[in-house]
Formats: sequence, C-alpha cells, structure tokens
Amino acid sequence: VSIEHKGFPFVTLSFATAISLVKDILYSAKDNLGLTRFVIVNGHGGNNYFLPLVQREFNMNNDKAKVLIFNVFDDKDKEVFKVNDLHAGSIETSRIYVINKSLVKIDKIKEIKDYNVKTGVFTLYPSKEGNIYGVLNDGKPIIIDEQLGENVLRQKIRELVNVILSFSSDKI
Repeated sequence: VSIEHKGFPFVTLSFATAISLVKDILYSAKDNLGLTRFVIVNGHGGNNYFLPLVQREFNMNNDKAKVLIFNVFDDKDKEVFKVNDLHAGSIETSRIYVINKSLVKIDKIKEIKDYNVKTGVFTLYPSKEGNIYGVLNDGKPIIIDEQLGENVLRQKIRELVNVILSFSSDKI
C-alpha cells in the first residue's frame, strides 16, 4: 500500500484491497495446503498500517495457524545510522547499494537541492509534499555507507532466521 507516494509515478492498492488480498492468501494456504505458520516479511513502511490488523484478526480466529510480521526496517537501524530515514534516505539507499549498486542513481542524488521535510508527512501529506524529491531523511543529505548497509542487512537476516526457527518450533 503506497498511497503516501502520490505525486510520483507509482502503483498502489487500497487498504481494503490489501487486507482482503493478504487474508485470502493466508486462509487459502491454511485451508488448501495445510500450512500453520506464516511469516510476512515487510519491507515497506506503508504496510505497517494494515498488516498488524490482518495479523491480529488471523491469529485470534485460528487456534493452530498463526502469522508473524517481520519488519525489515525498525528504529535500531536509525540508531546505527544516526538518522531518522523515513523514505529514500541514508538507510534505504545504503541497503540498496549493498544489494545492487546499479539501482542507486548517484547522479540523481547529487541533483537533490533540498532535504527539508514538512511536518505531517505520511499522516497529513504525501511524500512529494513532505519533500519534493521524496527523500525524507531527517532534513539531512543522503550518505551512502556501504559497511553500515551491509551490517544492518546481515543483522536483519540473522533476526529473520531466528524468528523463523523459533516460530516453526513453537517457541513463540
């Protein structure tokens, strides 16, 4: 769900459609495949508004089948990078740079002239109104730190593996 990206080229689903879609997938996998443990790996902040609703409803309506949400982005990353990267800032850009350098357009980053962020972005205003470039990096320039990007990615992978192992063995 990306309604907050209004003003930029994007495709989105409504919250109602996204909720129905995820619920249908969970129930179909439970009913038709007999699966009882699901981990949704969420890499988009816009999904944080509806995924917990799906999780709560699914878990409360099922005795044996359960779903967990693993968020790829959290406040620990902000502490490591010392920046409040809400969108397309130092944390996201450093991670993508580690994954695939060609996806990071350094020349486009150099074109950014304004890093100011309007108060109320994502709740009152879409990202384009929050910053005309869509960069919501606490008002600071994007700094690509490949080492920190790799460190936080590796840490997230370890955390995800631990969540999956604990969840599949019913330790959660």
